[in-house]
Amino acid sequence: MINKSGHPKGTLLAIGSVLRAANLFSTCVVALVMTPFLIKSLGDRVYGMWMLVSSLFGFYDLLDLGMGKAVNRFLAREIGLKDERACNQVFNTALFTFTIIGMGSFLITIVFSFMARYFISAPAEIIIFRKFIILSGLSIALFFVMRAFSGVLESHLRYDINVSVDFLNLVLRTTLIVVFLKKGYGLVAIGVIMLLVNVFCHMITIIRTKKVAGYLKFSLKCYDSKQLKKFFGYSIYSFLSQISHRISHDIDNFVIAGFLGIGLVTVYSIAARLVKYFSQLLFATMGLMTPVFSQYEAVGNYDAIREKFEFISKICWCASLIIGGNILLLGKVFILRWVGPEYGAAYALLIILASSTMLSSTNIPGLNLAFGISRHRFPTILSLCGALTNLILSIILVKRIGLQGVAWGTAIPAVTIGLFILPVYICRIIQMKITQYYFKIALPVLSLTVVYFWGAWLAQRHVLAPGYGCLLACGLLNTFACGLLAYYLIFNNKERKYLHALVPSQKMREFLDNRMERPA
Repeated sequence: MINKSGHPKGTLLAIGSVLRAANLFSTCVVALVMTPFLIKSLGDRVYGMWMLVSSLFGFYDLLDLGMGKAVNRFLAREIGLKDERACNQVFNTALFTFTIIGMGSFLITIVFSFMARYFISAPAEIIIFRKFIILSGLSIALFFVMRAFSGVLESHLRYDINVSVDFLNLVLRTTLIVVFLKKGYGLVAIGVIMLLVNVFCHMITIIRTKKVAGYLKFSLKCYDSKQLKKFFGYSIYSFLSQISHRISHDIDNFVIAGFLGIGLVTVYSIAARLVKYFSQLLFATMGLMTPVFSQYEAVGNYDAIREKFEFISKICWCASLIIGGNILLLGKVFILRWVGPEYGAAYALLIILASSTMLSSTNIPGLNLAFGISRHRFPTILSLCGALTNLILSIILVKRIGLQGVAWGTAIPAVTIGLFILPVYICRIIQMKITQYYFKIALPVLSLTVVYFWGAWLAQRHVLAPGYGCLLACGLLNTFACGLLAYYLIFNNKERKYLHALVPSQKMREFLDNRMERPA
């Protein structure tokens, strides 16, 4: 049950946060580079099959019914209580349940494979499509089974292992696909490669999981139907949260296509894609605290929950506003360089969407806390209401102000919920004054970043060039300078020590602590 990594919790979280951000960046880069190569190698029709299968499997995430978060929550709680017997009950119940879900997903895949003739007319292409979808379906089924093992690692805060295996999967998969496509192989070979690489990486995950959690036993005797009831009692709201998230992020394009024409979807998608990457980066780096809050809740340590919530909220506010500030400052020049001046109208949409995301995402620690202590019912219902409000407002406003109306329809409920409603709820359940949240956390960070980026805009508006090098240099300068100001002006001495604890190197941590304690 003891952490065998040799690092404190804070360092494990920092390592996981950095690696998740790096992995997300790598995935995005590979996707951008590989797309033209795949289209050229496979051809429009076969590549279209791949995209059709990918779109289909995108909905398979809903098949877990929110069980993934439920397993992480209850396993982390038992780890906090140091109850190895209960940990085995949670793990084996989860493994059995995910195995059933995986088998069910594969049966659904087989049914879909026989529906290929409704999408594809050429007999030869139908055979290719069926083979590829079955291979892909088998890979997805195995991923469901592996969620139990990934949940164990995340509950032990070993995000680094999960991310490292994912990165290895990305490298092996991409390399082999390039090699075999250049040799003339096609879509079926890609399916085989993906399946074999996944199996290899799954074996590594199982070995590492057993090493981290040596107490685990694989036995149906540890299956507990009472645990399964707990899972479903928790996961139903996680499932609804997944549905509302998909509605909120996928509905805008349908509204635009229905009211303004499909051509304007491209303009909107430019801004939406940049904001999507921004949101994914924040969740990848800030959304790691659920197991920590579960462990503290298990032993009734609400003082630690309040303290860590305040600390992580400050970090999240700083990260969200600094990254978002860079997007607002550099976004116009980047869009002109990336897709050309004919899509300059996307910048106005970017301002609306990025501003709302940087404000609403500041409550990511609050969501982690709610899910970590099983108080996520209200946030889930609120999320569903937000998704429906998004749809209604977008339909109303698109008729009045066009594309920007859709953006405002997305922004208004997101900011209202994330900035004003959820913080009140979170502060109430942990018995923290809401004025403390706004005046001790939100307002100082907001004031600092507004002042800094206003000054940065004045200083950089005449030197910004449409080259990626200049944009990168300005972005790094702004991040470092504003982050340094936040370090001294936002965080107190105790919180700076927490920040030092995030550094992997012990010598560097000691150096920073000694420097902070040195008299002025």
